[in-house]
Amino acid sequence: MTNDNERRDETQAEPPEPREADPIAEVTAQATEAWTRLKKRNLKQTMLIAFVIGVLFHACVVYAVLDDGGAESGGSNTPGVTAPRITPTPTPTLNRQNCDQIRGTDYRSEEERLWFQANCRTG
Repeated sequence: MTNDNERRDETQAEPPEPREADPIAEVTAQATEAWTRLKKRNLKQTMLIAFVIGVLFHACVVYAVLDDGGAESGGSNTPGVTAPRITPTPTPTLNRQNCDQIRGTDYRSEEERLWFQANCRTG
């Protein structure tokens, strides 16, 4: 009977206390699992995946190097510094004071129209 009691004690033994998760052990287990999955793939598939990842990586690097951030060509390559935009100020047009030059064209200003009306009346 003692054997039966010992067996019952073994089956009814308390489960061990849960241990705190060891992050290094978890990462190691995940890396081992990933390596096992990678070994199961055939070499051609692994090479194709590595090639695609390499091409995407290089495309990102080329884009980052060649991207000028929308700056105009010929400007400074200093990042963060933009040249001030110069807006051209219209030069004032001089009023014509020749009846033949004004006749048949649009007036350039109100003053030119008044001068023409005062000085170039015919008949």
